Amino acid sequence: MEPKQGYNVIPIQYNFQELESNLREILQPVVPTTDFVVDLKKRLLRYPRWKIALPGMLKSSMLVSAGLFSGVLILVTSIRAIVTILGTFKILRQINTQVNKKQVSATQTGVLSI
Repeated sequence: MEPKQGYNVIPIQYNFQELESNLREILQPVVPTTDFVVDLKKRLLRYPRWKIALPGMLKSSMLVSAGLFSGVLILVTSIRAIVTILGTFKILRQINTQVNKKQVSATQTGVLSI
């Protein structure tokens, strides 16, 4: 099968020593100019690391806010769960009461139907 035109296909069995020597010939090291080095150093040191990071007060206030929000969320979820459980018990109690009323009325009339 022929490789497609425009693609550089490296065979599986390639001499890597030859590749390295070719790269050494093609890629010559470049010495940067002093202007480039000075400009790069200025740009890298323009903003000290401690200014880029968030201040300690902001970090702690964000942590406290996240903790309070999580606590309120857990509290609201717990209250909703309790209300749901109590509502379910109330519904079950009403059903039980209605079944008991039907049984009492059925025994009074002499007809037993469930």
